[in-house]
Amino acid sequence: MTADTHTHGMAPLTSLDGQRTGASVAVLLLAGGLSSRMGQHKCLLPFDHSESFIEHIAGVYAQVDPAHMVLVANMDMLPFRGQMRLMGHYGLRVLANHSPRLGRLHSLQLGLAAIPPALPVLVHNTDNPFVGVGTVAQIVAAKPGDGYVSPRYKGQGGHPILLSPGAAQMVRKAGKQAILKDVLHRVCRMDLEVDDENILSNINTPDDYMAHFGHMHLAHQVRTHA
Repeated sequence: MTADTHTHGMAPLTSLDGQRTGASVAVLLLAGGLSSRMGQHKCLLPFDHSESFIEHIAGVYAQVDPAHMVLVANMDMLPFRGQMRLMGHYGLRVLANHSPRLGRLHSLQLGLAAIPPALPVLVHNTDNPFVGVGTVAQIVAAKPGDGYVSPRYKGQGGHPILLSPGAAQMVRKAGKQAILKDVLHRVCRMDLEVDDENILSNINTPDDYMAHFGHMHLAHQVRTHA
């Protein structure tokens, strides 16, 4: 992993003129899927000996000091909210996705409904826990116009993406049968090259987890069947 990581208790990031970096941006974390390939909720997987994926990710985004931070979670995960110490500490609002089979667009729309329409929105999948503070700040600083920012590493697109208020509103209004990729094709994509290969990482299967975390002796906590 090459991205910079966070340290709890750090002050929120500020720009050169002293303004809060993320004061006019919202963060939407997505964990509303079925996690069928992993066999358990990916956002609750251990990142290290003290944090789960979602705890680590929220801790990084807290340093950007966003105006709102929302997690959309599969309803089945909500009984485990007691494991997420960060909710009160980081002001994370958790929304239930009662229909995970409706797909990613449905989760996005649930989360965007809780975010003021005037704000740009960072969208991050919780199966990528390797978010770097510097990379997030770089994306937040980009100006996508009415479109969205897509971070790239050596030409390949990754996450998080940054939706402009206009792009976020288009997603809000998309029909239930719409495909997110098709919705985003209607707006301009701004490619932002970043020096962070971890924007491409996804942990979708037990093998993926073991490849990244096996050396920390945490892989035994992941079920080895879907």
